[in-house]
Amino acid sequence: MTSKITKDNRYIIATDVAKATGLTRAGVAYYEELGLIKPLFKAGKYSVYAPETIDRVKKINKLKENHKLAYIKELLDGEGGS
Repeated sequence: MTSKITKDNRYIIATDVAKATGLTRAGVAYYEELGLIKPLFKAGKYSVYAPETIDRVKKINKLKENHKLAYIKELLDGEGGS
């Protein structure tokens, strides 16, 4: 599946998130499995994300330098973001 980014950048897929954040696609899937990021919807085997997911993953990666992922999830869930 190729990225379905529209002119207003409403949708991206795991490959886009990976390229923009330095994660692998498996890393993106792992973050999703842990509930750190949430897709807007699934299209077959593909997860489709909002572009804001890139900023969230960059924030997670920065926090990961000093904190465990479980703590980061609690922290971000407390902010009300996904």
